[in-house]
Amino acid sequence: MRLRFIGKRLRFEAAMAPPLTLYHSKDSRCQMDLHTQRGSFMSRHRWLGRCVVAGTAVVRIAAGESAALAQPTTTSPAAPTTTTLSTAPDLAPTDRPVETSADPCLAPTTTPSSTATATTPPSVPCATTPPAPEPVPTISATAAAPQPAQAPAVPTEVSTQTPESGPTEVPPISKVPYASGPTENPNATIVPGQMRSDRQEIPEPFTKADADLAETLEAQAQASRSAFAPMACQYFWPSPHIVCGAILDKYLSLGAENSFLKHPINVELSNPDGIGSRQEFLVGPIYAHPTAGAHPVVNSFMTKWGSFGWEASFLGYPTTDEIVNSDGIGRRQHFQNADIYWHPVASPGANVIGGAIRDKWALTGGEGPGGLLGYPITDEIWVGASSEGRMNRFERGVLYWHPNHGAWPVTSPVLDEWSTAGYE
Repeated sequence: MRLRFIGKRLRFEAAMAPPLTLYHSKDSRCQMDLHTQRGSFMSRHRWLGRCVVAGTAVVRIAAGESAALAQPTTTSPAAPTTTTLSTAPDLAPTDRPVETSADPCLAPTTTPSSTATATTPPSVPCATTPPAPEPVPTISATAAAPQPAQAPAVPTEVSTQTPESGPTEVPPISKVPYASGPTENPNATIVPGQMRSDRQEIPEPFTKADADLAETLEAQAQASRSAFAPMACQYFWPSPHIVCGAILDKYLSLGAENSFLKHPINVELSNPDGIGSRQEFLVGPIYAHPTAGAHPVVNSFMTKWGSFGWEASFLGYPTTDEIVNSDGIGRRQHFQNADIYWHPVASPGANVIGGAIRDKWALTGGEGPGGLLGYPITDEIWVGASSEGRMNRFERGVLYWHPNHGAWPVTSPVLDEWSTAGYE
């Protein structure tokens, strides 16, 4: 509701009711005209109310079925029976009350001005409970501080499938460590979730596909083999490569997949000479020959043998496995036409010795602690003006061979004088 002064008239303008005009007379009487339209006056006899009660003016307002009652008038000490009104064209917003509700029992939200005119309290007593004070918003230091930009939250997919309609999930199976040996009741076909690879860890470098294929091949081999027939070929899970014949016998004698060779990585292959064969394993191959037998060749021995040309070289096929020497440190391996010796200090690269020089060296004690020469530190070398002789250097001397003079060792101090003279 707004209050406006028009001359001596105090005009009330409400949002939901026609404007009202209050006339202030000299005898402190009050009268009220109701205007149906802004700026026009209706006759006094329709809406007229006068009252003088202890210096308080009461204005009764009738507008349809509603009524509004003003609060008591606060008069100044100089004129107790009259209401002192300012002649200013409009009151400041902070000096006039603001009516926020049509409820007559609602307390004003602002303190009435000392110069404002109000109506008497309602005849029905209202609740006197004071309104709760409005809370003062507080801003914490954390809220006031600028917050770093955060990535937008990733929407979470919510499944709408019910347990009855959703797909059945197979719970993960805890795998046990790898254990060697044939597969018990192998599956002839790949059955997801029921293969040995689903229950047991797979050693490197094999994959689940390798392991599943190996299991089906095991099942086929067991089905085709008679209960009383000797086992000529065998699979070693998880490798899908079969091992057969003499190579299988040697492999099993070494411990199969539990040996230093570990699992096969290919099938048996024929050698270029058309006689022997070989099969490779993770650590090295096994070579087989009808008369030399089947033997593995690995590490430094394989490297030295390969530098001469493997079985096609003068060494030929291996005739033994690796053998530990009498000193318990070095190793040797015999081939058809020569031997290879290895020692971690004296002969870390392994060296070849054969023929008459090997035989003479053996007579002198070989590589043993009481041997004259010790381990060979070079391969056999061709010597002489026309390369008719051979020689090997050892830890403590040399051993020369000539077709006319045979094989003889030479050690210090003779060796020192001989080398000064230019050898042979």
